[in-house]
Amino acid sequence: MDTLGRSDENEYATLQRLPLANIRDMPIVAELRIEQAETDDVIFTETYELPAAEDGFEAVSVDCVWPDDPLRVMTRDADTEDWVTLATADRSDCLSLLAELHGGGVSYYSSTDECPIRALECHGE
Repeated sequence: MDTLGRSDENEYATLQRLPLANIRDMPIVAELRIEQAETDDVIFTETYELPAAEDGFEAVSVDCVWPDDPLRVMTRDADTEDWVTLATADRSDCLSLLAELHGGGVSYYSSTDECPIRALECHGE
């Protein structure tokens, strides 16, 4: 393993889950962009209308549209210009990721576990 906890066979985490969550009390439009980290190819781009949060947050799950490759996940509120990026090469194992959109921008919350996480639909064995 290296200093980031990655095993020698995979030098990146396998992204398995990606919900987008709005914790603001008003509806927002979120933009998601996923790039292949080694080639900079855009794999997926989409805009999501997230309803206002009531008693916590409102979330939408993104379908598994990405390959099992090193990725850059980029998220932003459509009203801003700056993307907030998370690289799967900085993680290991299988990655469950939550992109939370709030008044200050975007925060990523992640957890890792052995593959597959809960469901086989996304890069399961």
